[in-house]
Amino acid sequence: MLRGRLFVRREVVVPTWQGWSVIVGIPVVIAVFVLVTIYPFLNTNRPLGRGILVVEGWMSKRQLATCAEIARSGAYDSVFVTGGPIAEGTFFSELYPQFNTIAEVGAHQLASAGLTTVVAVPRPEVAKDRTYHSGLTLRKRVLGRGPQTMDVVSEGPHARRSWMLYAAALDGVADVGILAVDPIVYDPERWWTKSSGVRSMIGELLAYGYATFLFYPNPDEDLERMVRKEDAQ
Repeated sequence: MLRGRLFVRREVVVPTWQGWSVIVGIPVVIAVFVLVTIYPFLNTNRPLGRGILVVEGWMSKRQLATCAEIARSGAYDSVFVTGGPIAEGTFFSELYPQFNTIAEVGAHQLASAGLTTVVAVPRPEVAKDRTYHSGLTLRKRVLGRGPQTMDVVSEGPHARRSWMLYAAALDGVADVGILAVDPIVYDPERWWTKSSGVRSMIGELLAYGYATFLFYPNPDEDLERMVRKEDAQ
């Protein structure tokens, strides 16, 4: 006669206190490592200190004032400001109705900070890869002028990605360095204590991963495609 069994005895292995220490300790060590190293990794400073200073025009007025100081302290021949069209109804469009692009706004701020030779280099409207297309716009401008040297200035954790994408867009045309200015909405030494810092770091880390592993630039073909699109508009 068969008899049903609702339970069965099994031997269960549980961690010792040493085991629990390892199980809990490894994630803690990884978290601390990320907190300590992620910002210095993304906040890259590898300037060349000469040639053209390229400023990303979307930064704040205070950061652009820092860029002006950088321009005066280095052996730069000229200052270019990049940035795309200003969208209608945005803060920029209300505050600067006389300008059409972020590049023009940034150039205006740098001129207000005392720089005399500032050139706005606006990129066309694009749906994605905006930083890369800003680099392509620079490629278009300096093509045929011989080898160029330039430093790009960006904000904090955006710097490493800007460096990568500008270097890709200007491959074979210019040597590219990078300078990072501090963010103003959170403390870079304690970025995890503010939601703006956490959002910025997570977003930049994901974007850097995309640019590293899923983005395949071809600057000559991409520039030709961008110019054709501009001509068609």
